[in-house]
Amino acid sequence: RRVLFRSRAVLSAYYGRPASYTYYDGCSTGGREALMLAQRFPGDFNGIIAGSPAMNMAPLSALFDAWLIRANTAPDGHQIVTAQNIPALHAAVIRACGNAKGIIPDPRQCAFNPASIQCPPGTRSAGCLTPAQVTTVRAFYRGPADPQGASLYNGGEPYGSELGWTGWFVKPASDASAPGDSPVAKLALNYLKYMAFVRNPPASFTLADVKFTAREFAEVDALGNAIYNANDPDLRAFEADGGRSEEHTSELQSHHD
Repeated sequence: RRVLFRSRAVLSAYYGRPASYTYYDGCSTGGREALMLAQRFPGDFNGIIAGSPAMNMAPLSALFDAWLIRANTAPDGHQIVTAQNIPALHAAVIRACGNAKGIIPDPRQCAFNPASIQCPPGTRSAGCLTPAQVTTVRAFYRGPADPQGASLYNGGEPYGSELGWTGWFVKPASDASAPGDSPVAKLALNYLKYMAFVRNPPASFTLADVKFTAREFAEVDALGNAIYNANDPDLRAFEADGGRSEEHTSELQSHHD
């Protein structure tokens, strides 16, 4: 907000009068900031555009990202699904749910079954999925859940987003440190160690220590609602001040933005 006030002072000094209207436009984290402005500082802007907002940030960073890494980690510590599997998987999803232009109009309506491209028994190739890879891909699409099957985040990876997984949380088969060296793994671990809890966990904490439970969700969400999240649907104060807002979300956007 200090930057906002300074920029307004600069504009006033340059033009000799204050701006008649001020607008904010942001995407992803910027979209979350846009919603925060509308919810927490309703008088700062006349109009706000929130693009693909990562508004549910606490469970996104703490549980969703950790879930992706845990789901893709084999007992030996190596990744289960590799970048080599992604092209065939994506092609199969588009065949199952895409239109004539190769676009999935609404991923929520897609009912793709990863087992449809499972490798024949005793075989393995980049063009099909092993049983373990089928299980992992289903977990990607499912999103984090507790042992009873209750969701701990509002969804999983959208059908059609597969090409965006490569490099983000799925790495090449030659990467012996994957998926622990992926951007998502680093983001999740650092968020959990330094931002998620009122009292930080011990230095020895790893993603293997994450508990996918309602209690864990409540812990990360408590601080999230106080600091990081932008989930309040009450925009009456913004509207009463004359504000206008728009929210745009890409249908194929991955949840990890």
